[in-house]
Amino acid sequence: MLSSQRTSFHFQPEKNWMNDSNGPLYYKGWYHFFYQYNPNVAAWNDIVLGHAVSIHFDPLMGADEWFDMNGAWTGSATILPDADHNDPLLLNWFKYSGNPIVVPPPSIVYDTEDFINFKLLSGVLYGVPRTGILDDGRHDYYALGTYDDKNGKWYPHNLEIDAGMRNRYDYGMFYAPKTFYDQDKGRRWLWGWVGESDTETNDGQLCRLNSMEPAARHRCWVLVTKRLLRIENTAKSNVDYNCSTSGGAAQRGALGPFGLLVLADDSLAEHTPEYFYVAKVINGTLKTFFCIDQSSSSVANDIKKEIYGSYVPVLEGEKYSVRILVDHSTVESLAQGGRTCITSLVYLTRAIHGAARLLLLSNAIEASVTSSLKIWQMYSEFIRPYSNEER
Repeated sequence: MLSSQRTSFHFQPEKNWMNDSNGPLYYKGWYHFFYQYNPNVAAWNDIVLGHAVSIHFDPLMGADEWFDMNGAWTGSATILPDADHNDPLLLNWFKYSGNPIVVPPPSIVYDTEDFINFKLLSGVLYGVPRTGILDDGRHDYYALGTYDDKNGKWYPHNLEIDAGMRNRYDYGMFYAPKTFYDQDKGRRWLWGWVGESDTETNDGQLCRLNSMEPAARHRCWVLVTKRLLRIENTAKSNVDYNCSTSGGAAQRGALGPFGLLVLADDSLAEHTPEYFYVAKVINGTLKTFFCIDQSSSSVANDIKKEIYGSYVPVLEGEKYSVRILVDHSTVESLAQGGRTCITSLVYLTRAIHGAARLLLLSNAIEASVTSSLKIWQMYSEFIRPYSNEER
């Protein structure tokens, strides 16, 4: 990863490896979360516990006890009544002398009231027969239902949707999401982490990022686009359309693709299309897909360049809309108010800083597209370790 690819409002430590951001909480005006961190190299080993406090961070706990022989790992976080109220940054920690408190087999649920003594509950953590939900290609789904706290049981509202895993959070590079309730803002947050798709050697270049120019740190786009499709002819629309296998944005069809090219340079050697495609299904109705095509996203060769996407519901009379957040190498896209979401990584080498362009796209043969566009620039923070004076 080059310095121009480093994110500004998506969290990253100063250098090296991180994954599994866990334990989110809000305490005395500060937001916290914990993550697995390798302080030595950009690879998965030598794991210690990382700690971020309202964007800035510190390695928190090293693997310095016998029970840490395989690393100090993340998990949940709970505020207990005997917390030190003079430590709002939660920088002072000690390891319980009675560790390990429990040595469980995988996928087992325990209950506790004091976080020292645990009671084994019956059943596995979560499973739906015949779905492979515990090993489904690392895609994350959600189901709506009710949790019986007294009996430790989950009851889905719709058995068919629960078993079929239809509700997917994100169709791109989004993994291991967590939620927590923010009592300060009165809302629930969902976040996940984005895995790198370049080489381990390039990941190690994160150590170059200690002195970033202000212009580079603040080159973040937040875009909201609203577009209206007027359908003139549906006779030739594709009944078998699939984002991943239908040729990407360069493949012209009757009703698509149409959308935007983000992070494009002047020569279009680098550009990332984000687009809708409307297909006619067998019964004659229209079905809309939202896709991101990374085929020409970068001139670099040692990265993955995939086409992501899926079906997105569009209500009758509704305009096609997408909100796109561009943060250097990370692009989040939310179609139709978030009904279909895609997170992608773009390893730019040319479309960086002032050379990055935003262009309209319409490769639809038999559709007329009118559009409106709103653009904001989001202020970013320089994520760094806490200084000694701030502790």
